[in-house]
Amino acid sequence: MTPQSEIASLSGKTALVTGCNKGLGFQVARQLILSRISHLIITTRDHVKGEAAISALQADPEVVKLVSKTETPTRINWFPLELDDYNSTMSFVAKVEQGVYQLDILILCAGMLQYKFERAKTGHELLMQGNLNCYSNCLIINCLSNLLGVTSRRRQSPAHITVVGSYSMKSSIVNSARGHEKDHLIQYLDTEESYRPLHRYPDSKLMMHVYIHHFAAQTRPCEIIVNTVCPGLVFTDLSMSGPFWLRSLIWASGRVMGHRTVEDGARLIVHAATAIGEESHGKFVQNSCVDRFESSR
Repeated sequence: MTPQSEIASLSGKTALVTGCNKGLGFQVARQLILSRISHLIITTRDHVKGEAAISALQADPEVVKLVSKTETPTRINWFPLELDDYNSTMSFVAKVEQGVYQLDILILCAGMLQYKFERAKTGHELLMQGNLNCYSNCLIINCLSNLLGVTSRRRQSPAHITVVGSYSMKSSIVNSARGHEKDHLIQYLDTEESYRPLHRYPDSKLMMHVYIHHFAAQTRPCEIIVNTVCPGLVFTDLSMSGPFWLRSLIWASGRVMGHRTVEDGARLIVHAATAIGEESHGKFVQNSCVDRFESSR
């Protein structure tokens, strides 16, 4: 089920969305603008992609139409962020803390697929590192939770953190790891021995959801509501970036089970970050409903 296209006005609020140069991240940013968000912060890996994303958002016909009817169009800022580099991640966090005085919504969209073992600049396996699915996202949430909490207390209304997840995490091989591997899970996932090309993406999504579940246990939902959302099977450049046989499999799965447009997938993400309440705190959301996903406990 995809929520209705109309989303409550977000006027007066500030949102930060990672990974906005294309795909789901771009559409999430676009829908926030159409929901009259007052201040939108987007991230991309470099200046060229950031400026191009802002230009494309501002040139969108529906955005142009909305701007013509309002006296206060959305203010859009761009910050650089490379999630495979802790220095870039911490530099990004510092810029937000120094230059952003309120933050109501944090949506972590940046992601990738990877089909060979490779290490990030941090030394961790690339996909797990957060280039772009896990570790750096955890760091961003930890660092920006104070700003979200301050904003929430000032407004007397909960802020929101939403991470784009995937139902595929139920196929993760992490649950089958042997005892000694679970004791040192991050180290184990950094080894080539643990790497399975078709399972690493689900592994990274499961690890991220486990973090969200535990972060939620330390956070009051009256201040910050945090959840993970699955946008469903969406054909984007990301999902169709693998080898031919895998692209064919994804395409066939979409034909059989149904797939969503990028716009509908983004709408589910925005809905999870703005409309679903405390019942989603620490939970997995799909089809606009809470799935408790007991495996994460």
